[in-house]
Amino acid sequence: MQLTDGERKQISRIQEKIPQIHQKDPHYKIFGSEKWHYQWPEPAEEGNIATWEEKHNIILPRSYRIFLRYIANGGPGFAWGLYPLEKTRVDGNLTQDSVIPLDMTQQEMDAINDRQQKWYDASDDVDMLIAYNGLLTILTEGCTYDICLVVTGEYRGRLIATDGNCDYPFEFIYDEDFLDWYERWLDGILCSMDMDRFGTSVPGSQMQLRAMYNTADAPVMRLRIISSLSRFALPEYKTLALMENICREKEDLQLCAEALRILFTFRANSAHDLLWQFFNTPGKWREFVISKLKFIARRGENIDRYIFPLFRLLPELNEREFPSAIFAIQETKYNRFKNFTHLLHKVTDRRLVTLLYALQNTPDFISDDHHIDMLLPLFAHADCAVIRQLIETLGRVQDRRILPLVKQAVQRFPELSMLYERYYPGS
Repeated sequence: MQLTDGERKQISRIQEKIPQIHQKDPHYKIFGSEKWHYQWPEPAEEGNIATWEEKHNIILPRSYRIFLRYIANGGPGFAWGLYPLEKTRVDGNLTQDSVIPLDMTQQEMDAINDRQQKWYDASDDVDMLIAYNGLLTILTEGCTYDICLVVTGEYRGRLIATDGNCDYPFEFIYDEDFLDWYERWLDGILCSMDMDRFGTSVPGSQMQLRAMYNTADAPVMRLRIISSLSRFALPEYKTLALMENICREKEDLQLCAEALRILFTFRANSAHDLLWQFFNTPGKWREFVISKLKFIARRGENIDRYIFPLFRLLPELNEREFPSAIFAIQETKYNRFKNFTHLLHKVTDRRLVTLLYALQNTPDFISDDHHIDMLLPLFAHADCAVIRQLIETLGRVQDRRILPLVKQAVQRFPELSMLYERYYPGS
């Protein structure tokens, strides 16, 4: 393989950076490093690469081939690292052009899945996935998420982040070829950037990324750009100002959510004020805040100002919002049985399941007989799920009034018999 001067220089840069990254992470804090330990295998022999290509009837994209031949046959890389060539995975037909378009939509993924289902309906002996035609899996991020190299078609040489279940659209990685992507991964470690978000991030300085955001039209690209801005160890003032402006404009909930996450990550003074503004905006904005409060509290942030408004709102919240609000309250000093009792008369539907679960996890649960008195009438509820949780909640409470009510409940709902045997064996 004849190399250009530019390729030789890039190989030299990468080879110089490789030993430096272990010095930046001596205790293997970067995800995946505990597996590959900054140990690079020897490059692959030309004959072995050619044999693999002949077997699969393709020629590997030049940039990836250069890496294998002159740098390493797999080894350290994003997430769990690069597979050696002989262990790369083929899930589709490598010789057919990739069907994945740029900026893939959910509708396009659904259409591919419909085609796949027709194959399954026609034959049980189908082991090729249409979505993976022309794609070579070169590393895994864990679970069903992988990085694939496009080996055929219009985007040959590009990398794609894939979902093995094919539930969500695949995403093209920003870099034009493998070596640029790999060198950017090395540079990110050397610059102490957040490597967990490297996968589909966009390269550039903070100033460059801000400029790209202002000219980007597609919401998906704008989201990737602001997420990329969160990877820097120290945010610039203008970066924080951009995040604040995104939140104040309230044009797109997903963009606002990511911008707000970044403000909290960098502990910006404006983060709590913006969150409070969202909370006081009914609809999707309030629902978003309620869904995040538990996690914000677990980060050590104080959410006390939300608690009394949450208690007032609880009877009005739907089955999606209600558990989030309850779980947020449980993270605070207000997680007391007495604070939830007013809801026993106001919540009569399946939200009672969540409420009963929360009550049994309060530190003052059943601290006096009055608590039991308030729960016993719920045995008359018509929903089996509520009765099931009520038995779970009172299962270890010693009170002679409970057992007869449980027996009556089992007569109404025979499917609760096993639960009855668990808590009242031999009764």
